[in-house]
Amino acid sequence: MKNLYLKLCLIGLITLLLNSAQAASLIPVCSKNKSINSCPKKKLSFPAYQKDSEGKASFHYKIDQGALGELSSQETNQFTQEVLGLWSDESNIEFIDDGEFETDINKSNFRDYVDQEQGFNLIIWDEAGDIIESLAGIGSQSFVLGYATPIAYNYKNNKVSSIKEAQTLLNGFLFDRTNIGGSKAELENLFKTTLLHEFAHMFGIDHTQGGNLEGYNNSEGDFTDIPVMFPLAANPRVELHADDKSVIKLAYPKSSELGSFGSISGSLTKSGNPIEGANIVAYKLGETNPKLFAVASPSDVDGLGRGNYVLPNLTPGDYVLYAEPLDPSFTGGSSIGFHETPADFESGFYNGSNSFLKIGYDEGLIQGQVINVAAGSNANIDIDLDGNSGNNNGGNEGDASFLSGGRLINGSAIRLANNTVKKSKIKLVNLNPGKAINIKISTDYPDLIIFAGTGSYNFKSRSKNIAVKLASYLDFIDNPDFEELVDFGQVSVPVTIEDLDTGYIKTETLIVE
Repeated sequence: MKNLYLKLCLIGLITLLLNSAQAASLIPVCSKNKSINSCPKKKLSFPAYQKDSEGKASFHYKIDQGALGELSSQETNQFTQEVLGLWSDESNIEFIDDGEFETDINKSNFRDYVDQEQGFNLIIWDEAGDIIESLAGIGSQSFVLGYATPIAYNYKNNKVSSIKEAQTLLNGFLFDRTNIGGSKAELENLFKTTLLHEFAHMFGIDHTQGGNLEGYNNSEGDFTDIPVMFPLAANPRVELHADDKSVIKLAYPKSSELGSFGSISGSLTKSGNPIEGANIVAYKLGETNPKLFAVASPSDVDGLGRGNYVLPNLTPGDYVLYAEPLDPSFTGGSSIGFHETPADFESGFYNGSNSFLKIGYDEGLIQGQVINVAAGSNANIDIDLDGNSGNNNGGNEGDASFLSGGRLINGSAIRLANNTVKKSKIKLVNLNPGKAINIKISTDYPDLIIFAGTGSYNFKSRSKNIAVKLASYLDFIDNPDFEELVDFGQVSVPVTIEDLDTGYIKTETLIVE
């Protein structure tokens, strides 16, 4: 198979066919039909397929008749079942085969079906690449493997609440050895890895830079440590990487796995100013190849402009954190996160509250700050590239005086009760035990989230647990900001924690469903 082709081919989304792509882990959508970067925050959604009362999502699909390049209809159907099984193993999605589509979609009739609602998810085989040429321009059949995107959404109170329907199309020109060379086994493998990637886009999953960009750009290694959702064709294995698993579990968690994983979250800043256009990676220590177990997140993952990142569903163990700019070639249909312009800084490893080490991978694994991730807990790590870790979230003065955690802000969602108040807690850890700190906790929704006492606390002890009451589900959905809860969605609520003496501020994210 031609090496040059593999280096150039795009697995990602075709820009022409997207009105809402550019995402971080989950593809964001703007309900006002504006570009994502200019979307009002209250209209920004990260939709997945609607889930039933047990948290299961149903994915109905039909496959286009006909062949794909030199792959027969029988072969493509068989391989499709194999690929769907990999996503099913890691998620709470039920795949339902509604049979073969009633017609062969081709150059003469594709406009009746492409980007048109069908009542199910449609998988299209562009047998010779003619549809791709019509959609993306002359010559595109030589480098675009395919595309996938949600095409319709469910709405609640004029805001996107869940994915209603999606489509994928694969380019048969690049599944013909007459055009690309190689063996039949390599061709079949290319089909499976491509479809594995495109299905994830149908589920609402976006691209990731992963944890081996340098290796990919320098053509070093066998690329088996690069995630499936990397924007370019890279990993030859038909399997999911730890990064891919972490995101599908975030969107469609299995109830049997709740509490089995941990997470790391925080913000990336420079002299207190939020950083956009960066990639944050957690490498798992104690492994022969930590890159195989790496999980990555773009900065400003939530689109709030605070430089926040989230590394979900980490296997319990020890990790180190690395930050790097996004690759400048990942734009348009290959974009990662909200920001295509790479951040301007030198890559390196986090090494404690006032240290960002501008060193390479091997040294970073040894010198980086070890972060222990326990099952069911979140480690909050704010990184300032100039070493001013206490001067974050908008440039507030003061060194970090506390850490925050607890059930309420550990990265997992809190399920609200129907008619009753839900009780939870926030844990504050005094970084200077014996020295009093004066803390205030607040949100923009004091009628729905009530902190014990007045919300202000003065203590000298090592730690303090703050009791929190969350209003009922019925009270939450009465507020127009939380309308997506009606369709089994999740909402994020910022919680501000401030040291009133030093001015140090942390903004945590509370997730409820």
